[in-house]
Amino acid sequence: MSLKFKIGLFLYNFIYNFLEFLFFFTSYWWWKFTVLRTFHYFDKNSYRIMKSEKSAVTGLSERTFTYGETGALTTKLILQEINPKKNALLYDLGCGRGSFLFAANFIFDLRGVGIEIFTPYTEIGRKLRKSLKTAGVSFRNENIADSEISDADIVFCAGTTFDKPLIDTIVGKLKDLKMGAIVIFVHNQIKDEDFILINEGSFPFSWGTDKVYFYRKK
Repeated sequence: MSLKFKIGLFLYNFIYNFLEFLFFFTSYWWWKFTVLRTFHYFDKNSYRIMKSEKSAVTGLSERTFTYGETGALTTKLILQEINPKKNALLYDLGCGRGSFLFAANFIFDLRGVGIEIFTPYTEIGRKLRKSLKTAGVSFRNENIADSEISDADIVFCAGTTFDKPLIDTIVGKLKDLKMGAIVIFVHNQIKDEDFILINEGSFPFSWGTDKVYFYRKK
């Protein structure tokens, strides 16, 4: 990663975070979530977590664990595209720190289940859930390939660095969703006749702008 790229990414994230601040600075939940998340992850960055946890995971390449995050502003921009019903059940596959889930709960009143293979993320996610009093959000410490997700109304997957075999496994699981369920894939497309592409667009993430594809299960 070149110095020029690092500087560009830093400036990009600075601008993004500033815009998110402007949008949510009057929201108590955003301040509380931001402060608590910073406190719980003060000495735990994504690299340290991956380094300590990856040895316990087999069958997945290190590239699969490359960390990126979907901010609260992007969560709003993405979910308003589908106008989700209150209390709909959202799954986030590879949820990391749970930012997408918590923002979806506060902004759209969605229930959420985060699937995450690294234990520190799920442990801290549960602490945040308790502190934020978001009973509708839960975390499961599981490999996505082994997870049961068929009860979802909405599935979000920002697996931009997931290996193709894992993507194929996820798509196979999505085929068990109920008719009308919505699938939101970042970067990757679903090429299966059971899914109808209903929208697509570019959205900002921590790693830069990326394409997002919206599908409906037949």
